[in-house]
Amino acid sequence: MSIVYFFYMYAKVYKFVISLFYFTSFNHFMKKLLFGLSGIFVLCCSFFLYSSYKPTFKPEQFNAMANNPELFHQCSEQLTNVIVYDIFKPPVASRIYSCSYLAAYEAIRQENASYPTMAGRINQFRAVPLPEKDTQYCFALAGMVAFNRVGEELTFSKDLWDNFNKGFYDKFKLMGIPDAVYQRSVEYGEAVAKHVLAYAQTDHYNQTRRIKFSVVNKPGSWVPTPPTYADACEPAWNTIRHFLIDSASQFKPVPSRNMIWTTEVNIINYSKRYMILINI
Repeated sequence: MSIVYFFYMYAKVYKFVISLFYFTSFNHFMKKLLFGLSGIFVLCCSFFLYSSYKPTFKPEQFNAMANNPELFHQCSEQLTNVIVYDIFKPPVASRIYSCSYLAAYEAIRQENASYPTMAGRINQFRAVPLPEKDTQYCFALAGMVAFNRVGEELTFSKDLWDNFNKGFYDKFKLMGIPDAVYQRSVEYGEAVAKHVLAYAQTDHYNQTRRIKFSVVNKPGSWVPTPPTYADACEPAWNTIRHFLIDSASQFKPVPSRNMIWTTEVNIINYSKRYMILINI
């Protein structure tokens, strides 16, 4: 039903109600009741018109609104909040950030052919699925869908993502994006996210979850330190696939020369015995 036709029918019905009010032989009470019902009718019709009306803009218009960097900043901030809430260690957080931003970039870059793909540049990363040719998309929306989906899958607190997504995607629905374009863009973002998540599954991260560091009392080896004596932070991180370098051996530190070991050194107010390394 078009808006013009709706207003036409609205005026006809309201005119009929008013004519009943003025030209019928109803008593005063019935006229007041009829007038009150007509007011309710007007409010209901106005609410229906407001809730059902959805503006539709041209592609250059809704794409300009969707490309607002503040929207992507909100996604980034949400990911950071979830990472902090789930207490991920910095190396693991770096993996989550990298995969999420990779998915967003590969989806958004489809809008501009001058931006190169990361396939063939990042180790073992293959080209993402391409969008349909000669078909309208909102790639900014697709990029943020890809970003949020990867971030959600690589973190734990799904309820935090559910609460965020409910209000976040409503902002795009108010931009006048046609329903078909909106749905197509969301599906493409999901496809890119699925591709990146499959890539992340092969980086040896899951296998490192079962590796524990064994402390050995040898010169130069790592040992827990006070005051918390915490476990080693991701001791097998060097076995995870790298994005750009060949391996961690490319930046292997050279051990210091002329080392001597001393014992029985008091550090601050600790009275225990420590093994410390001194360069001379």
